[in-house]
Amino acid sequence: MTTPPVVAQDYDRLTADGFVYDNTWFHGTSSGLLENILQQGLKRSGDAELETALHNTMTTIGDRMTDHQEPVFLCPAKSLAWYWALQTVRKRHSRLGNDEEPVILAVTLGEDSALQVLPDVGAASILMHPEGEDYLAYLSGIYHERDLPHPSLNPVQADRLDYLKKLGLAYCNADIGPEYLQLVTR
Repeated sequence: MTTPPVVAQDYDRLTADGFVYDNTWFHGTSSGLLENILQQGLKRSGDAELETALHNTMTTIGDRMTDHQEPVFLCPAKSLAWYWALQTVRKRHSRLGNDEEPVILAVTLGEDSALQVLPDVGAASILMHPEGEDYLAYLSGIYHERDLPHPSLNPVQADRLDYLKKLGLAYCNADIGPEYLQLVTR
């Protein structure tokens, strides 16, 4: 899938010190979720269709799945949100058979809401698995495109802020209303 120019050209978000951020964040998702998101906003653990399919699969094989509520995942750059949008499309296609497109939303938060955006330190666990290795390879490509050295980061010993500044991983542990969202790509 070709990366849209608006995604590939967000160079100003990555500097030698890492990703810069302000009150505008980006969220990658799937076109199959877009209408609902634009009406209801970004909800924690928001892909109910995918969760139901996973729950049904786990029940079928005799395993019980406990409900959990994930936060809304955000990125400081469109290029990072694009990666996660592709992953969402891939997961939905694999589990639901849907043919959807990656979508990026800009999330512009007010001062009080912006304080709820935190570095995603919980990502340390996925960075030690193949999914995390894929993300780190993608991230390395972005650093390389901008002629910046890829940061070396030990996920276990890294400073909390490094997950945001160097890896571009953040979350908001609150639902985000549709009034804060703007479609970037479709």
